[in-house]
Parts: sequence; structure tokens; C-alpha cells
Amino acid sequence: MGLEERVLLTLEFWREYRTYFHMGNSTLQPRIRSERLMQAIQFNLQEIYSKPYYPPG
Repeated sequence: MGLEERVLLTLEFWREYRTYFHMGNSTLQPRIRSERLMQAIQFNLQEIYSKPYYPPG
């Protein structure tokens, strides 16, 4: 599963509040694998957005 597919899976999870079971079924991944993929993406997104943003100038 590529990075774009993993991010899309996570965004769909956030938007639709679906269970890991249903997300796994829609991507033909086992529930535990889809849960781990989404947790990894969520962690990375939190790392990106937790850093302060300083606009140029």
C-alpha cells in the first residue's frame, strides 16, 4: 500500500468515523493492519502540525 493510499485511508477514517473493521474491508486489508497503518499516518501528521509555523518575511 503506497503512501497516498495510506493517507487517503486515514482521511476517510477521520471524515466518516468508520471502524477499523470497515476500513480494512474496503481496502481488503486485515483490521489490525489498517489500524496500524492509520496510527502511523496519524502520528506523522501530528508531528508535522505540532511544529510552529513561521511565515517567511
